[in-house]
Amino acid sequence: VEKKYKTYSLGSFLMEYYSDGAIDMIGVLLDMEAYMGMSLIEVLREMIFFTSTTKYYEITGGMDKLSNAFLPQLREHILMP
Repeated sequence: VEKKYKTYSLGSFLMEYYSDGAIDMIGVLLDMEAYMGMSLIEVLREMIFFTSTTKYYEITGGMDKLSNAFLPQLREHILMP
């Protein structure tokens, strides 16, 4: 594995398999933006949480959909100055 991927950075490895949007999500959701330029092998050695059971969910259409879903029940309690 090391011989095959020793010239790859994490970012260059991900670009071979994933879209730019997916790579952005990996960087942000897994807090790995700073690692994109690092050696793939070094990242794999240091990041044990790749085997984590943590699950991430996306609200399709944006996070504002969550707060807007509560609006009908909360409308009368929202005070605007």
